Amino acid sequence: MENAPNTSAEGHIAKFDDAEVFSSALKRVDMEVLQTGSGVFRASYASFSTGICDAQVGSINQPIFARGASDPKRLGFLVELRKARGWSWFGESMEDASVGVCAGGSDLMIKAGSGTQWAFISAPPESLAQCAQTVYGRELALPRRGPVRIKPHPLEVAVIRGLLVESLTAIKAGSPDLLRVKASIDRALHRMMVQMLLGETSEVRRAEIVRVQVVLKRVHYFMAGHLGDAIGLDQMCRATGVDKETLVRIFRDCLGLDPVQYLKVCRLNQVHKALRRADPATIAVADIARAWGFSNLRRFTREFTEWFGQSPSEVLRQPSRTPY
Repeated sequence: MENAPNTSAEGHIAKFDDAEVFSSALKRVDMEVLQTGSGVFRASYASFSTGICDAQVGSINQPIFARGASDPKRLGFLVELRKARGWSWFGESMEDASVGVCAGGSDLMIKAGSGTQWAFISAPPESLAQCAQTVYGRELALPRRGPVRIKPHPLEVAVIRGLLVESLTAIKAGSPDLLRVKASIDRALHRMMVQMLLGETSEVRRAEIVRVQVVLKRVHYFMAGHLGDAIGLDQMCRATGVDKETLVRIFRDCLGLDPVQYLKVCRLNQVHKALRRADPATIAVADIARAWGFSNLRRFTREFTEWFGQSPSEVLRQPSRTPY
């Protein structure tokens, strides 16, 4: 549920208790967020535009895995605002103030521990190139393919964090001087993004990333067609063409779970979605659970309740919440 949103032409601030609704709220990305830890999901989120730059800031209480793609017409920057364990991109650690740069249309694959606070900032690539030429007198080699990891100076990251906090404070307070504040922040954010790109960049190992993408996409397609079936690691290996050790390593590096655990997480999330949308007058929990491969209702109820912090019947009885 999205709770008490604060929406205006200047920005949008909200809290969520559902991962699917939260995923639908994200802008400039097509993203699915899956809860990979047990307990009630809680997330806070803010989005705003300073003019040229769009920014989103979020915090999630649970460990998550997120996958999707970035806006094809914008260059995105993924920044960690509050340090948390398990922060990785395509299985590569994003610690030590690393910043992820997403070329337009890049695949995104993120694992984050509980309590991670992040920001995603985007801008048209042509505006960044123009700023580099006009302000710094340099040609900017924009990344054409993602992902790219850059390691800017810690002070640059600190400045970015400060600008985002200043923007959020001005929006929450409804500052009468908001337009001037936004214009000032826009110029500063724009220049900081260019400065980071003009520094040293470190491309995440492209060959390994492509291999990881191919394997995970094959597994996802296979799982999507068999979520209600009894499948195991052997079938997943045959579907992807890799051995068990490789498949387990890729999943643990990228998702923090082994393939069988991830399959159960996907099934539980699908049941949760179906229960939210179902009419309790016409369908029972057991019917939905069996449709997604859970034959033992008592065990399913225990696992579901431990995972989401609510029983299946409680979720079914709640008012329908359709993603917007």
